[in-house]
Amino acid sequence: MRSRHPAAVRAPVRVLVVTLCLLVAFAAEAAAQGPKLTGKDGSFARVKKAGVMVFGSSNDEPFAFLDAKSKEITGIDADMVAEVVKRLGIPKREMFQDKFAGLIPGLLSKRFDMIADAMYITAKRRQQIEFSDGWYQYGETLVVAKGNPKGIHTLDDLKKGYRAASYLGTVYQDWLNALAPQGAKVSSYPAVPEALQDLKLGRLDAALIDGPVAAYILGKNPDLAAAMQIVGDYKPQ
Repeated sequence: MRSRHPAAVRAPVRVLVVTLCLLVAFAAEAAAQGPKLTGKDGSFARVKKAGVMVFGSSNDEPFAFLDAKSKEITGIDADMVAEVVKRLGIPKREMFQDKFAGLIPGLLSKRFDMIADAMYITAKRRQQIEFSDGWYQYGETLVVAKGNPKGIHTLDDLKKGYRAASYLGTVYQDWLNALAPQGAKVSSYPAVPEALQDLKLGRLDAALIDGPVAAYILGKNPDLAAAMQIVGDYKPQ
């Protein structure tokens, strides 16, 4: 299962991450008393003085994205960030959009103050950034052509020479890459929409992506929904 959480503040990142965790876990107490900051790196003071929290996101609907019609930042994660910065006394929040693979480099290069996106907590990533506690969990899914003509139900099925892809920087892509020596034909894309477009055109047999993202995109795009489906009996890793 994948845990959604903000990943952290400009290096060193520990102060604001801890604050975010406290606000999510102890919302009532924080509202009454205000957050208690224990870090001494000055990151919170810098953000507070600027009056704006800039968060990086891969623009993944329905979690944190720029609405095409209203031009407003919206989504579940975006709303959570809005509430967090409100309780921290920061007047404004802005979204910096980047490809998923660019989020950690962007944070480390100080293009934004924190990441609000789905990101597995791994030992490798923890060598670079700090994570908050998870906000909530969900699973990934396989998306295949309508009717599932290749009979793909598991990741192991991809070893039969099927063409599969995810998007760069994800653990999903790592899983697929591990299957390449075993027969899977693996490719990668900068983001989910490009992968689904190639699935629609028959250039892929399966796409491995976030379950809620797949459901949201297919629900919003009838042309894609007519050409593909979520594998209902796929079991998330």
